[in-house]
Amino acid sequence: YLAILWTAIVIFFIAFSTHALVINNKIQTDLLALLPAQENLLLQEAQNFMDDSGLQSRLVILVGHQDKNKAKEAFSRLINTFSQLPVVVHNVPETATHYRKFFQTLYGYRHGFLHNDDAKKIESDASFLTNRALSYIASPVSFGTPNLREDPFFLFPSFVQHVMPTAPFDQDAEGNITIINNDTTWYLLNVTLKDTAFSLTTQKQILEKLEPDFEFCTKNGITVLKTGALFYAAAGFKQANTEMSTLGAISAIGVLILVFLFFRSAQPILMAIAVLISGISVSLSLCLYLFGAVHIVALLFGCSLIGVTVDYVVHYYNAALNLDKSSDRFQVFKTLMPAMFLALLSSVFGYAVLGIVPFPGIQQMAILAAFGLLAAFISLVLWGPYCIKIKYKKHFLFFEKLLIFLVTLSEYGTKKTVQRTWTFLCVLFFSISCFNISFNDDVRAFQSLNVALKNEEEHIKKLIQFDQPEHFIVLHGKNIDDLLEQEEAFLSKNTPFIQKALSQLIPSQKRQITNYKLVQSLHKSQLHHLSDYLGINLKSDISSSVFDPYQLKQLDDLPDGFRHLIRQEKDGSFTSRVLLKKQANLQKNESTLYINPIQEYQNLFQKYRSSAQYMLIFSIFIISVLSIVLHGLKGSFHIMRPIMLSLMGTIGMINFLHIPFTLFHIMGSLLVLCIGIDYALFLYCRHNTDKENALLLANIICAATTILSFGFLAFSQTKAIHDFGLFVLIGIILCFFNTTLFLGKKV
Repeated sequence: YLAILWTAIVIFFIAFSTHALVINNKIQTDLLALLPAQENLLLQEAQNFMDDSGLQSRLVILVGHQDKNKAKEAFSRLINTFSQLPVVVHNVPETATHYRKFFQTLYGYRHGFLHNDDAKKIESDASFLTNRALSYIASPVSFGTPNLREDPFFLFPSFVQHVMPTAPFDQDAEGNITIINNDTTWYLLNVTLKDTAFSLTTQKQILEKLEPDFEFCTKNGITVLKTGALFYAAAGFKQANTEMSTLGAISAIGVLILVFLFFRSAQPILMAIAVLISGISVSLSLCLYLFGAVHIVALLFGCSLIGVTVDYVVHYYNAALNLDKSSDRFQVFKTLMPAMFLALLSSVFGYAVLGIVPFPGIQQMAILAAFGLLAAFISLVLWGPYCIKIKYKKHFLFFEKLLIFLVTLSEYGTKKTVQRTWTFLCVLFFSISCFNISFNDDVRAFQSLNVALKNEEEHIKKLIQFDQPEHFIVLHGKNIDDLLEQEEAFLSKNTPFIQKALSQLIPSQKRQITNYKLVQSLHKSQLHHLSDYLGINLKSDISSSVFDPYQLKQLDDLPDGFRHLIRQEKDGSFTSRVLLKKQANLQKNESTLYINPIQEYQNLFQKYRSSAQYMLIFSIFIISVLSIVLHGLKGSFHIMRPIMLSLMGTIGMINFLHIPFTLFHIMGSLLVLCIGIDYALFLYCRHNTDKENALLLANIICAATTILSFGFLAFSQTKAIHDFGLFVLIGIILCFFNTTLFLGKKV
């Protein structure tokens, strides 16, 4: 009855997880989704800036050709396509109109808006502004004369000129942005998504619509440059999906063939598939229930459970093959105890330790691995006795030859001289390699960005002469004017390093009043000189009454390019961002927060890599204590020695190859520890010494399936997965070799 009940439960979980993945697309592809929710102010501010600036929802596309008409035709096709999609196309004339209306509003307060250079000239060389005004009037490209009586020194146009961003843009007759570079005319298209760029539905909908336009451009020799999180996310998902399909298929086929050749029967294969499906479906359902979605990296890790769950099936059927004919089929587990239970306990514990790391992605992996193994074990216990109908068949010659080699290796390992020499060499290699150890916690190293897209992005940056600032300053204030005053104080000390700040567009009320007085003094000292030069009776429109400065009341009034520089918090306070050109000798105060998102995430990775290292040490300690309690100090030494030498050898090999250690190498070491303990326990705790050689073959089959499942991840193009797979590949090979060498013969 328990077997039937468990079967019903597994079927339910299969239906639940399949519906969530296939129908609801509960798969995450953004690597940043693996990171924890922002737990400190700096990371929170970095994420808020990303959200407010809309960088992740922006798409920029450039189409270029030497024939302007062809480039415009491609641009028009793209505009028409985007009009049918859930996006907002940034219309250049509308944006220009917004800027014009905004500056028209400011014009009423024009005497309070003064560029810093002009303010300094008023105080030091006011006649310079008089001469500049005359040159503007005389120049054929001057600001003209309509505002002479309202702004005779052209101070407000000068202010606007300095505030407006400069870019190598032209406009065609319809107001569309064009760039002419090396005889090629480029049309620029700026789009904002209405949905997240990491939605698979959005990616599919937009890319399928754009594909005909891109093909049209290719056929007509029109160059297309594109950048945006959506394109990177889609390429990342495609790569991960391809890897999951390819590596998963190779792994599954390899394991199935290996198990079939070893047992010469399809029964273990069918049992392995059933156990695998039960383990993944149960753990995946639990993961989806707890997190609402599963990351593609965690899913790859979970699917690779085939390398562990098959171990149980291999040992189960191997034990069944070696039972006496008179034995009851329910006696199989008795021959595997306590080794299998201790192996399960140590593995589940090792994976569960990963759950302590506050990375959502790693926690998903911990749940998939720990509960997947537990569910697989339950399936084998309940279903196994009813599926044993296997008859012993002699192994193929290859396995017979392999067994002879393993027996020879194990006999060789019984020599004390061999054990001591190999132990010394492993420790020496590890010690020497540690002089070359290095670490890499840069989050950018784990993003396997599409090379073609990255090249297109760099080309776009060169054409539009724009580089996204990597760091900025955050200020907090009780109101907008308080923020503006803080910004002005900061800018006065760090002017060379500032790229953009809101106070450059809107001075504080205090600064506006100061500017008003400066303009008033300029009119008093220079207006009559300007009148004499022009032969016009100019009168100052600045009255002696108190100046009423401009106040920003609605943040939405700010034009595009400045809106994301300020944010209103839930408590009514305000936060501003000052974008920096570079970090160099910044003078900050206690209320200033310096934000470098990349550095903050790097610090976070470094912190949790260190935590994972401590967890590895803690896991080794707990497993050692557990083995001491169950097998004594001597027994624990025999069990742990080959595993520790394997870990040391793997770490030494990584160092020898000059590969920097990452968090994902440490995760791989936890897996090697847990699986290696399985090999050691099965050999050390075996009962029937007459048939001990059967365990040597079973262990090598287990090692081979683990390498096929986990080790193949070393061929992944995603660095995080590659690092994990590489450590497991080397570690499992060494674990099998060392356990066979030291424990191949009954201790």
